[in-house]
Amino acid sequence: MQITGAFLAEHAEIVDQKLNVTGGVLDFITVPKRGQVDDAGNPIVAMVYLVTLMQASADDHQKPYKMTTEIVEIDGSRHTFIDATIPVDAHSGENRFWVSQLGMSGGTSGRRVLVQTLDNGDSVAIPFELRVV
Repeated sequence: MQITGAFLAEHAEIVDQKLNVTGGVLDFITVPKRGQVDDAGNPIVAMVYLVTLMQASADDHQKPYKMTTEIVEIDGSRHTFIDATIPVDAHSGENRFWVSQLGMSGGTSGRRVLVQTLDNGDSVAIPFELRVV
């Protein structure tokens, strides 16, 4: 499996093994300040979707892959955001995709980078600006 690209979107979903995206290829995300909660005490976050495009080879049949998503903060520190397994044959065909829903809030505005890595070492970096309101 190889990552061929990735982008952030306002909404993305998989319907009948097809990718449906609205508001894709975002350069910035507006998020609430970290620590805010609603009336029920739940954290308030902005929801965005990370869409990863991949290409499968014949060797990928019946093989699950681990996908790790990290965020690189302004100061260079890295935090694991998602650590998931892409199920065996999650999608058929050579061209594949994976959608991850992210709930985000922030402390300070600035440029960040999401880094997605497959357990085979293939990775992609998605820079974006986080705007805290």
